[in-house]
Amino acid sequence: FFFGGHSMSTHVKNAVKLLEANAPAILKQDKQLDLSSKQIGDVGAISIFKATGKNSTITSINLSGNEISSDSAGAIREALLTNTILTQLNLSGNDLADEGALVLLDGLLTNSTVRNLDLSDNGIGDKTMNLLSKVLKREEQWSECRLHSLAVSNNDFTTLSACKLVDALNGPQAILKTLNLSHNCLNDELATCMGQTLKANTSLTNLILNVSDIAGPGLAAIKDGLRENTTLTALDLRDSEAMDSKCIKDFFTGISGNTTLGTLNLKCHLSTCDDYLLDECMMERNQSIMTARKQSRQSRRGSKWKDVGLDEDFNVLSPRKSARNSRDY
Repeated sequence: FFFGGHSMSTHVKNAVKLLEANAPAILKQDKQLDLSSKQIGDVGAISIFKATGKNSTITSINLSGNEISSDSAGAIREALLTNTILTQLNLSGNDLADEGALVLLDGLLTNSTVRNLDLSDNGIGDKTMNLLSKVLKREEQWSECRLHSLAVSNNDFTTLSACKLVDALNGPQAILKTLNLSHNCLNDELATCMGQTLKANTSLTNLILNVSDIAGPGLAAIKDGLRENTTLTALDLRDSEAMDSKCIKDFFTGISGNTTLGTLNLKCHLSTCDDYLLDECMMERNQSIMTARKQSRQSRRGSKWKDVGLDEDFNVLSPRKSARNSRDY
């Protein structure tokens, strides 16, 4: 449900009424509550989350850009402790800061249903990141939490706490699939930590690090991690500091043996970027991946049907169709 064209109080009243009604959802959109950028503030947020605690139909709530502060954190925490259906919560573009985020995260202690959490652009710092490290590591009291996607872009934490969070993904209990650390001016130190994590992690499939201070040494560390990684399928490194010709060549040469990473974005707007070389390397890599995957499929198909006498030739999908149909990219 998307509420538009009404006053703030009407938005909140309609949302609360919807949540309290618990009407069976017929369509997918009937399970989504979108009140993004409606300036509902803390009063509206508290009312909505009080009603959310008892709701059993809405699976996605988007309250991004609503001037929500730490005053709402208690209500959010209580909703997370009691609600058993919510899977997506978007609180980006608000004013929770560490004070609110720490209280909110306490609600995930016994919550095993929330999969996607967006805390981007909330002024959160190291205290929140340190707690999120424990959440993602899923040890001791956090074992019930099952976050699959976490976005903390454009916040106020240091590289040190970001490294601690990335290191948490090395553990055997880690299940996070998507991590967004973009727009945080993270540097080679973070990239080095990420490179080590990519060597061991088996859950991450989507990593977003765009708009960073990652330079040549950091890109090299990520390259080394990708050599051993077999699960990451998408990597966004747009607008980093490491897009000169040498870095580009070294990076693509280093990851030539990785055919799992299907979506790679290294575009940048810096004067040092060699867009022509980047496009050329991307085309060569795409062709190499398509060839390797075709050979792999032919091999598997030939092994499976060798006694049936089927023709092993088949059509390779274009990258765009392949992304839609098989999610290889």
